[in-house]
Amino acid sequence: MSTFAVPDSSCGHCKSAIQKAIASADATATIVFDMEARKIDVSSALSV
Repeated sequence: MSTFAVPDSSCGHCKSAIQKAIASADATATIVFDMEARKIDVSSALSV
């Protein structure tokens, strides 16, 4: 699992855009958002 800071993420549109981008690279990736902390955890078969 990799954790990424997304300091400018503040809304549902941001979340959707991130999900779409990751899914285009790995449709099986698992993404957990923490909008309050402005970070995401991604589990993927792809390397960072």
